[in-house]
Amino acid sequence: MKLALKRVLNDAFHETLTKVDTDAFTFSYSIDDGPGPVAESAVDNYFGVVKLTESDNGTLVEWSSKFESENDGEVADFCNPIYTALLSALKETLS
Repeated sequence: MKLALKRVLNDAFHETLTKVDTDAFTFSYSIDDGPGPVAESAVDNYFGVVKLTESDNGTLVEWSSKFESENDGEVADFCNPIYTALLSALKETLS
């Protein structure tokens, strides 16, 4: 299913939900603007994908992203702690 739903998260991140594939347990989104290294002027073509995979130990959540920036490390250093915190909160909520 193709989508183009937009939201503003925490008054900072402008995102577009671009695809939901219920059969593959994935969704994709873009960050269209945000703070610091993910600002529209600092990064291009930021796309993230979240994929769920069933395993013997539960559900594996894979969160990946691709983007174009002159400061790849800065973008990764900014985003990775956010994704880690979100995944930890999800795990705590589901435990």
